[in-house]
Amino acid sequence: MNERSDQTYSSRSIDIIDKQILQCQEPAKKLLLFAKKAGRLARFSCLPEAFLMVKELRAKNVEYDPQLSGWILLAEGLIEHFERLDNAKSKDKYNRAFLVGQMVDDHELASIAAAWMAHCELVSGQVKEAAEHIVSAFNWSDVSGSEARGRACMVLGDAFNWAGQTELARNWYRSARDHAIRDGDIAMQNVMLFNGATFGVNNLTLQDCFNPVTADSLKRVEMDAASAANLNNALGIQSLSSLIPMMQAELLIIKGKWSEAINIMSANIDFAALDGQKRLLPKFLAQRAWCHANLGDFENSTKFSRASLDLISDCKDLDDLTVLHCRLSSVGRLIKDSEMEIKNKSYAVEYSRKFKIQQIEILEILNEATARI
Repeated sequence: MNERSDQTYSSRSIDIIDKQILQCQEPAKKLLLFAKKAGRLARFSCLPEAFLMVKELRAKNVEYDPQLSGWILLAEGLIEHFERLDNAKSKDKYNRAFLVGQMVDDHELASIAAAWMAHCELVSGQVKEAAEHIVSAFNWSDVSGSEARGRACMVLGDAFNWAGQTELARNWYRSARDHAIRDGDIAMQNVMLFNGATFGVNNLTLQDCFNPVTADSLKRVEMDAASAANLNNALGIQSLSSLIPMMQAELLIIKGKWSEAINIMSANIDFAALDGQKRLLPKFLAQRAWCHANLGDFENSTKFSRASLDLISDCKDLDDLTVLHCRLSSVGRLIKDSEMEIKNKSYAVEYSRKFKIQQIEILEILNEATARI
């Protein structure tokens, strides 16, 4: 394994571990450092290099050292995540790494794996389980554990955003950013910017379904989205390459730029589904149907409305379901299908009501968890 890597970006977290590898004289500890580096490379979408490093580490781990095996599992989970945002596969790796970390009393491994488990649970909509893993991430780390605590703080920011508590979310994002800066982890800063922008776009889209969006709120979210896109482009991280354009397309829909939104969605919607976002595809298709309807293209509007409903079982989140049915109701109004309009409007109102109740429940879970950390 090469002890140094030629990167086209500047990452202090990679530089730090390269220096530790060069200075390490103990073969067993050096292998652990390489396993840690593989995970960090995965977070920068240096997936071929990370994969090769893990393959070599597996070959060298002939005695199946449990601690090294645990770090390899964590690296494999990160590769699965950043390759295709595969939540199920990466979650299994993180869980096994967490169990190994506890078994060998490796607090760094256990805390980082717990933080990533929290991410997986939140993406799956399991807020209570996510909160428990956040608490574990803090319990297994100390103030120097920036990688674990930074990731856990970011998940908390995402969760509070989901609960509609934007100010609390910003506070946790600030904590995540402070940890990332301390750890030299610009990759996490990148994801944090993207997540914050995504929730802003989601909230604005939901609002646009029921009430006009103010120019100030639209401008603020556009700036957040642009910042996220600019940093990701500068870093060249591939895992968000289809998701950022879809976020930009949804902003164009709010602005009523139907043709531009359709062009971006046409080029990226299939890739977004492949990049671990299958659950969002029904909503995206409903959004596209709404664009076509506004252009008077009722044939394509009907086509994408049906496609959205055909895949609706993949759509799990109540806010996404609210948007989906709101858009289809509006399509029904424009194509003069009163049954479609009324039926979907009823669904949208009901899912909106349930989402507001869910937000209250999420907030209670998060308040209880943060009181424990």
